[in-house]
Amino acid sequence: MSSRRIRDRGPARYAPFRLAAYLITGLGAMACVMSDTVLAALSIMVTAGLLGGISSRNAGVPYLAIAQICVGALLGGEGY
Repeated sequence: MSSRRIRDRGPARYAPFRLAAYLITGLGAMACVMSDTVLAALSIMVTAGLLGGISSRNAGVPYLAIAQICVGALLGGEGY
């Protein structure tokens, strides 16, 4: 028997889907920011809460959490 550890690839398996979800969220925030000032303020607050809340669940994979925040925040900020 080998004493090799089997590496769990759970978080890496779902990374593209998680980043795609943040891409869609950022695009929605960008569309709201480009339309109206009140809608822009609301969309930025909701997007910031969403980015922080869901990314905190990926604390075990810090690079994925950083990438998620960057994708969502950069797209949301492009509307300005």
